[in-house]
Amino acid sequence: MTEPIIPPYCPPKPWLQREPWYPVDAPLKGELPRTRARYRAVIEQLEVTAAKRYARTTKDTWCNIFVWDVTRAMGAEIPHWVDVATGPPAGVGKGKELRVDGIHAWLAEHGSVYGWRKGLRFEAELAAEQGCPTVVLDPKEHIAMVVSVAGATGIRITQAGAHNFVDGTLERAWPSSMLSKLEYFTHP
Repeated sequence: MTEPIIPPYCPPKPWLQREPWYPVDAPLKGELPRTRARYRAVIEQLEVTAAKRYARTTKDTWCNIFVWDVTRAMGAEIPHWVDVATGPPAGVGKGKELRVDGIHAWLAEHGSVYGWRKGLRFEAELAAEQGCPTVVLDPKEHIAMVVSVAGATGIRITQAGAHNFVDGTLERAWPSSMLSKLEYFTHP
């Protein structure tokens, strides 16, 4: 009889145990030049399916926080706190907290100043393949990271939300009636 394989104990990552409204300082950062492998590694270190930080509660989901954490680690922050008057990221409690509708407004009004640009679906897919931070959102309710998965066809996403997952389709996150209303933003 063979011994069962027991995975090594992996203690919780203290930097990932913060309350959602506080920023995390992920150890692995997105560096230039961007690569698909680095982008995936930055996302995977956040453990979206296991981290309590992104776990759905009875009244809240944390898609905006997950996107904040990924983009911050990639050096292309979509902020959670902003100065309402001028748009730059603000410290915790020193500005307005953004939910998805606020993120959409920020991307539309201030995103280009911080390197974000609106694009088409195929551009988002290509940008993610090159390791560029890329998001997809419906302007009112949900946002996810566009990722590239070797061998997969079509756009793939990683998300926190009603269901947290590392690799899924747009249809897993949105009803088919919403797909034509989705918007894509990329950061080089």
